Amino acid sequence: MTHIPPGDRLSDDELRTLADLVARYTHHHLDQWEFWKVDMPYGNHYVYFSAGGPL
Repeated sequence: MTHIPPGDRLSDDELRTLADLVARYTHHHLDQWEFWKVDMPYGNHYVYFSAGGPL
């Protein structure tokens, strides 16, 4: 995944947009699970989506 600088905190509108986009993504593209590694300057962050429930 390409490194994208984190920038500023998300606004309330941006958080709602993010939630809407995640819902659309998981509805249309998620089959079983998806695991993302996000490179940050101070270490990696990990995002996990699962159609089968929490880990």
